[in-house]
Amino acid sequence: METKNQPLSNAALAKVVAFGVLLIPACVFVVGLFPAAALAGGIWMTKRTRDFSHLKSAVLWVKCYFFLWMIAAVLGWVYVSTDRTETLAFALFGSLAAVYWWAVNVLFLRPLRSHSSWVRNNGIFTSQIKVASER
Repeated sequence: METKNQPLSNAALAKVVAFGVLLIPACVFVVGLFPAAALAGGIWMTKRTRDFSHLKSAVLWVKCYFFLWMIAAVLGWVYVSTDRTETLAFALFGSLAAVYWWAVNVLFLRPLRSHSSWVRNNGIFTSQIKVASER
């Protein structure tokens, strides 16, 4: 069944909202401000130009950002950690970056990509087709 031009299902909307909720603690600790801004910009540009590639580019930048945090955690673990507490801190840091890297792909991009025509033309949280005068 073709779903690209259908509204997002409840499950897909739940995934997108879950990702947004998951990003809130990262924003509180300042680490998530860049991903939030990049994704908001991607959504805005997709809505403005009706081109889904802006959203895919924003997700790519966010994934690169979290990948850099994973690399920083590994380098910190290898070169900086001297005791068990520091090792656990770097392991937790890298694990959280990996979880966010996974979440942006699975909980955010995948549901939106499967409904890309709908998102491009009507938005994420709408279930009604916009008429030509509203566009």
